[in-house]
Amino acid sequence: MSILALCTTFITESQPEEIIGTERNYSIFKVFLKKLGKKLKNLTRFTSKLMYFEPCIPDHLQTFLSVDVLALMFYTNFPQIKSLGKMLKDHFTSISLFMERNNENSLVSLQCLTHTILQFIKEYIQSLIKLSLQPSQIFIILTSIELFRKIQKLPLSLIIEIVNRVHENLSLITDEKNLPKYYSFLTRNVAPFLPQYSHKEFTLVLDLDETLGHYHQKKFLKRPGVSEFLLEMDQYYELVLFTASRKEYADWAMDSVDPSGLVMLRLYREHMLEDDIKNLEYIGRDLDKTIIVDNFSKSFGKQPQNGIEIKSWTGDNDDNELFKLVKALRELPFIRNRKLRELISIINIKIKQ
Repeated sequence: MSILALCTTFITESQPEEIIGTERNYSIFKVFLKKLGKKLKNLTRFTSKLMYFEPCIPDHLQTFLSVDVLALMFYTNFPQIKSLGKMLKDHFTSISLFMERNNENSLVSLQCLTHTILQFIKEYIQSLIKLSLQPSQIFIILTSIELFRKIQKLPLSLIIEIVNRVHENLSLITDEKNLPKYYSFLTRNVAPFLPQYSHKEFTLVLDLDETLGHYHQKKFLKRPGVSEFLLEMDQYYELVLFTASRKEYADWAMDSVDPSGLVMLRLYREHMLEDDIKNLEYIGRDLDKTIIVDNFSKSFGKQPQNGIEIKSWTGDNDDNELFKLVKALRELPFIRNRKLRELISIINIKIKQ
């Protein structure tokens, strides 16, 4: 989805929600935005302040502020775009006015300005295509595009966390042929691996090779039904890839399996702290609400009660294992009178029939 198309997707009419946190902090936050309308802070100071106020920021403003965080990251790395700096100041002022007036005119004004910022960044990126850029600048462009596309799925707190990590690691990006994917900034290298944010109640952990697809003759083949499976599961679960493969290979393979990037949280071989074992205790989610699907039962040997062992796939076009899983996993989050381990045991029996 283009940045311009994205604008029409996430900028929708919304009614103010009950403010979380104290009225005092909310008032201070409005003052903070007014000051930004006069003088921009640097990226680190801005995200630090925003994280402080985040608990009192209502949901209907979080996407607008996420746009600001990403736009300021872009502006920080392309400071020659003075007009973007001016737009950002106007945008902060517009958010502040909307918070004060809380009427349709101020909302429309904010939407229009957000649209203008997104369109400006899109056109500026297009103008850079033929220029010689530093690897870090190329990375910022690619990361900005991906995060703008995912802006509805990622809460403000996680956007801030990602941007801060990108900013901290920018000086290490020197090879244009080995640019990191933004996925690597969504997870941590120490347990718990997954970021803490408001996610779906249940987490579905997925293996890669022979589960979602198969490597064959320098291509990664998609298992029958994998696109439908991921699209359906994304409605009910927080999706996590956990593979024994290395990051570079796994991200390359997932470009074929999941071109839309539904599975944003990705764990690789480096996250397997015990040989061949994917210890779910390390990922940072409630084990009573976490399921892993893998073709190798030893992988979830630490938590066998959480694992669904799927038949290995090596290229059979008539395979229907993922289709069999969809119905059971779609219903599971709504069954409240049985324990997870009981439901997983039933699923394991059914898919082997």
